Amino acid sequence: MALNNFPPAIANVIVQVGYLDKYYEEALRAQFGYRDACNREKFEARIGQTKTFSRASALTAKTSPLNPANNSGLDNGLTPSQRSFEQWNAVLNKFADGLDLNIEEETTLIADLFINNEEELAKGAGLTMDYLAAQNMHKAYEAGDTFALAAVENSTTVHVDNGIGFDTQYQLSVLAPSYGLPAPVSATNSIPILVLNGSTGDLEYATNVIGIAFDAPIGTAGGANESNAQTAGVAIGASAVLTLSSEITCSIGDRIVAMDPSASTTVFSQQGMDGSFVLRPNYKQTRYQLAETDLLTYDLFATAKAKLESRGIPKMRNGMYIATVDSLVMSQLYQDDRFNTATMGKWDISPVFTNGVIAKGLGIEFVPANTVPVYTAPGGGFLIRHAMVYGRDALTEYDFQGQRFGVDRVEEEGGQTSVIKWIKGVEFIIQSPLDRMQEVIKSTYKWVGDFEPGTDKSSNPTIFGTTDWCRFKRGIEIEVASAI
Repeated sequence: MALNNFPPAIANVIVQVGYLDKYYEEALRAQFGYRDACNREKFEARIGQTKTFSRASALTAKTSPLNPANNSGLDNGLTPSQRSFEQWNAVLNKFADGLDLNIEEETTLIADLFINNEEELAKGAGLTMDYLAAQNMHKAYEAGDTFALAAVENSTTVHVDNGIGFDTQYQLSVLAPSYGLPAPVSATNSIPILVLNGSTGDLEYATNVIGIAFDAPIGTAGGANESNAQTAGVAIGASAVLTLSSEITCSIGDRIVAMDPSASTTVFSQQGMDGSFVLRPNYKQTRYQLAETDLLTYDLFATAKAKLESRGIPKMRNGMYIATVDSLVMSQLYQDDRFNTATMGKWDISPVFTNGVIAKGLGIEFVPANTVPVYTAPGGGFLIRHAMVYGRDALTEYDFQGQRFGVDRVEEEGGQTSVIKWIKGVEFIIQSPLDRMQEVIKSTYKWVGDFEPGTDKSSNPTIFGTTDWCRFKRGIEIEVASAI
């Protein structure tokens, strides 16, 4: 491969087979835990386009024997089942960043600085994608279960901390045999909710959401997203005003839960939730209720694993579920008596200290990450940290197939004034000095794709008696308090 117009020190680095690739690959994996667990799918469409994906449910059990009198015809009296399908959308977006290197100003250190720039650029690419994966994962697995931001009396509207999960509903008229794509809520496509007392958990109201108005995102004109589900300037949650089909009276912190139409609305049941299932210490209902003493325990992970198994969620290919955590959450676990009993006498050999696995019996592999969201508690005074336990296909990465074709064309031409590397779905571009004075090398990373969690609405208690009606079933979020 001929390189045009590159300084010899940099050209030698580029042409050395696998040299830059090693830096890119290692940097893309640095302390990022979400993307590595993603299922990968090719997205054959154009940038900016939306594509619909489908997932089929399992078949229901047949517990009634066939009637011998009906054993006739080509079907022998058997009526074949119809598989239920549900759908979700993915949208191709482009994400990129770059660094410039002035080869005249940095003559003596040019090769080292060039390598360092490329490594930092790859870390930036890895951080970008892992943040995108984390955001979409937590948005889904916090959806449909929130709390009131303000007290209301005899009102048909209520301001909630997070409106995600209350904005769409499956159209009941087309549920047989498939769910399809959920449509925006309306008077004719409402979603049932329960209002629960924030202190006692008692049912106070059963009504329906018939409309929603999200608060404008912070940073936009009039932006005032009041959700406390925000981290590092990025909103995981989106505060909103829900419009209801009947009047309610509630207090700040009262829990508001989206329910499945098939579930009872006279008694609250975790199994009947349409939203996601979140675990908190000491049976706290919402993050509004969390106190500084609500810390991570061994039992929370055991419950999360059991919940995934009860839903029939497949494990990763190593036979375990994954828990993405930050180090401060893990430090709480070491203070838990149940955990210490499980690892007693095995400090030097216990897998938890060598490869992140607590125990074979628990069957969870811990993956540390720097992209796990950290919230400020609604009342202030402490932080709220997270762990996410999930199984196979909890999140899918959709890569733009056309991007790779463009890379191949450039690589085949040779003699180029730019070099393109394709590493783990990310395009790295190194452009030779093309400015007027031929002094600046421009390095860029580019990724085109999307991260989306698929739903499992059609795998419900009519198929597995131990599962539930939640839309998103392949992950369990754990929320705990943290002093630091």
